[in-house]
Amino acid sequence: MTHKPLCDKEKMVDSLTSQKHVTGGYNTNVIEAATPEVRAGLMEILRDEQEIAYGLWTEMNARGWYPVEKADDNKLKTTKSKHQQGQ
Repeated sequence: MTHKPLCDKEKMVDSLTSQKHVTGGYNTNVIEAATPEVRAGLMEILRDEQEIAYGLWTEMNARGWYPVEKADDNKLKTTKSKHQQGQ
């Protein structure tokens, strides 16, 4: 069986999906770290992994592969107000 090579978009989608999974795992481990030293080390790795994910997302967005809509200003104000009130 012959496999078709992945195109750039498919590779980037796969990479970003993997990074989301990896950062989720590190995030859980940061929360559950047994010592401040372990937590600090995990936080450093988590930040690095998030930067990688953000770089992938930025490139995908620039290429039109991960478009983002501008948030409605009224919805932003309503959401901000709710969170400030603790709702």
